[in-house]
Amino acid sequence: MADKTKTKEPTHSLEDQARHALEAANNTGSDTLYELIEDVVAKASTLEKRSRELAQKAADPLQSTDGRATHQESEAARIDAARYRTLEQRLRSLLERTLQRETAERWNADYQRCRTVRDQASAKLQRAFAMIQEVSDAFIEAKRADELIGELHAKAPVGEVKRLGLTECHARGLECLSRDMPSIMLRCVLYLDGPHPLWPPRSSIDPASVGIPAPMYDQRFSADWWKPAHQERQRQAEIDQQELDRAQREKDQFYGRANGYDPA
Repeated sequence: MADKTKTKEPTHSLEDQARHALEAANNTGSDTLYELIEDVVAKASTLEKRSRELAQKAADPLQSTDGRATHQESEAARIDAARYRTLEQRLRSLLERTLQRETAERWNADYQRCRTVRDQASAKLQRAFAMIQEVSDAFIEAKRADELIGELHAKAPVGEVKRLGLTECHARGLECLSRDMPSIMLRCVLYLDGPHPLWPPRSSIDPASVGIPAPMYDQRFSADWWKPAHQERQRQAEIDQQELDRAQREKDQFYGRANGYDPA
C-alpha cells in the first residue's frame, strides 16, 4: 500500500523572507516588497507592544513572580522588534530603488516599441520620398502634353469636332474636371531637396519684365501684426469716450434747465 503521507515543504520565517528579498534585490519585484513591508511593520508593532506589556508586568510583583525572567522576555521582544524595524528600513530603501528600476524598464520597453513603429513608418516614408521625383516628372510630362493638346486644338480646321481631353482626366478616367472632381495636379505641391518645389515648376518669366507689380506691404503679415488691431482698439476707445462726454454735457444741460439755469 502506497504511503499517502506528504512531505511538508520547509516554511521560512518572515525574517528569512525579508533577508532573501534583500539578498536577491534585482530579482525582487515591488509587489513582493509591498507585502513584505506590510508584514514586517505588523510584526514589529506586535513585538513592541508585547515588550511594553512585559516591562510593566516585570515591574509589578502581583503580575510576575519572577521579575528578572519577565524583564528578559521584554528585552528579547524589544530586540526582535528593533531587528524588524531595521528590516523595514532596508526594505523601504530597496522598494524605492526597485520602483525606479521598474519605471526605467517600462520606459525602455516603450522606447523600443516606439522605435520599432518609427522605423517602420520611416521605411515607408523613404519609399514615398523615392516616388516624389517620379510623380513630379509625370506631372511635368502631363503639363507638356496638355500644352501640345492646346496647340493642336488651336490649329483645328473649321468643322473639326474631335478634341482630346486633358491628360489628368484621361489618367483618372474622367470626362472633365469639376468642383466635385477637382484637379489633383493643380492642388499638389511637391518638395524634395532644396527651397523650391519640384512641382509646380518655377516660372522662367521675370514678373517685373511683364509689368506685374511687387506685392504690397501688409502689416498683418509682419512682425508688427498686432499693431493694426491695437490701433483700432485705441480709436474705438476714443470714439466711446467722446460719446460719453457728449452724453454728460447733454445731461448737465438738461438738469440745468430744469433747475432754472441755462448754461447757454
